[in-house]
Amino acid sequence: MRTGVIEAVHSLRRNPSYHTANGRNNYMTTPNIDEIFPQSMLGFRLKGSSIFYSCTVLEADKDKIVINTPILMLKPFEINTRVELRLPVISGAGSVLFSGTITDLSADSLEIRITSKQDHVEKRKSIRISSEAKIKYIEEKVPEEVWHTTYSINISHGGIRIYSARFHQEGDALIFQFSIPDGYSSRFLLAKGRVVNVKKVTDYTSQYNSKSQGYRRYIVQICFEGLSLKDYIDILRYINTTLKNK
Repeated sequence: MRTGVIEAVHSLRRNPSYHTANGRNNYMTTPNIDEIFPQSMLGFRLKGSSIFYSCTVLEADKDKIVINTPILMLKPFEINTRVELRLPVISGAGSVLFSGTITDLSADSLEIRITSKQDHVEKRKSIRISSEAKIKYIEEKVPEEVWHTTYSINISHGGIRIYSARFHQEGDALIFQFSIPDGYSSRFLLAKGRVVNVKKVTDYTSQYNSKSQGYRRYIVQICFEGLSLKDYIDILRYINTTLKNK
């Protein structure tokens, strides 16, 4: 594996993701702000945006949450900017959405005063296209960098659906690499995502493919986390070009 890829993987691994003392956010019901664990992972977005970026809780108390500054956002932050934070919850609607405003900021953290919270169900706003691309991925929770190979089923700007020979829990973080067409060649992407749905393929033996024996045991839906602006635009361009050529 190229040195640049190794460094990029290590960078993605260093970005905390839902880990607490017991390994992950373990919220069974909607928590109050002061019940949110430090180092929990939230999704962060500006009010009105459809894209969440990964961030880590540094402190949570009463009506305020302090997070690390999302590193992939290009737009500068300002005091009183309206934002939203999404916290996954194992049961119920799947996540809770906190709304609030930025009350203090520094080079590496944001303080947000929370004004409301509600159960959150994300409505699909993205178009999916069929895409059988070769995927290589590792599990963030596994210390050893063991890469697994499989193939995608479809892709959107918000996530990707893949086959897997391995069972993954909802909420598991994966770091994966794949290529998308870029003009007359292809461009390599290294991204991070989170498992949002897993379905067992009951007749996987009848779907045997010579590319990889038994790799179709499960269908895994992955939500992208914190795509760079360039990756996001390139994926959109790939989807739109594919639709036009149909």
